[in-house]
Amino acid sequence: MTYETVWSMPVVETLLFGYVAVLCLALGWLIGRRGMVDLIAGYRSGDLPPEQEQAFVAEIRTMLFVVGSVFSLGAVNFWTLQFSGVLWATLVLCVLLVPWSVWTYRRYGVSCYSIPN
Repeated sequence: MTYETVWSMPVVETLLFGYVAVLCLALGWLIGRRGMVDLIAGYRSGDLPPEQEQAFVAEIRTMLFVVGSVFSLGAVNFWTLQFSGVLWATLVLCVLLVPWSVWTYRRYGVSCYSIPN
């Protein structure tokens, strides 16, 4: 491995995608625990009945795991196969997840913009 090869590797892209992936996967894992449900933006534990809260948390976890998985695949892609469409696929998936998350918040009656006291 030469000096030029090391500096041409996508270190910055890997760090950026890896950071987002780890953050999403860690948040998804943390909110799965009953005590960490307050990490969901605009939601306080106990605002919904237990059955609805479990379904709401499951959907939010699914969104976080999907985003984290796609970003981690993007980080791996930078070092291995380097498909040209991975960045566009990641962008499209994240843009599609925004309406899904807004729809999920509204369906359960949770305000995205509430500020806890």
